[in-house]
Amino acid sequence: MATQYNGKLVKSYHCVPQPVCKTLELNNNCTTLTTDRDITACCCDGFSNCHVNETAVNTTNIIPANQGTPITCYNGIYVNGSEIVSPIVGVCYGQCASITYTTTYNGQLNTLVMYSCDPTAVCTSLSMNIADL
Repeated sequence: MATQYNGKLVKSYHCVPQPVCKTLELNNNCTTLTTDRDITACCCDGFSNCHVNETAVNTTNIIPANQGTPITCYNGIYVNGSEIVSPIVGVCYGQCASITYTTTYNGQLNTLVMYSCDPTAVCTSLSMNIADL
């Protein structure tokens, strides 16, 4: 997911189930969301990495997923409280996560919330752990 914040590009990377990508009609490509043109979404497999064009992001030395006991996480995308993909519960080998984007489109405030499974390393690097909540 990508948007502009104070004139700067902001991106977040997530692990989402394939049904989410199919609903958004994304298959190894990126597009703006019809519900909020300030938000760009990409769905890419682990081989093409079509969503990564920053040279600082290493796509060759990938950290393996946690092979511990899986948990289940809620996955879904909402804009202004309305679902834009059918929410599902999926297996997660990381931690359940959510991110909220707030944008202004045509002078109107929009809020996008995405629920997903993220690698434990992401939450750890942000000093966000279940025990801290």
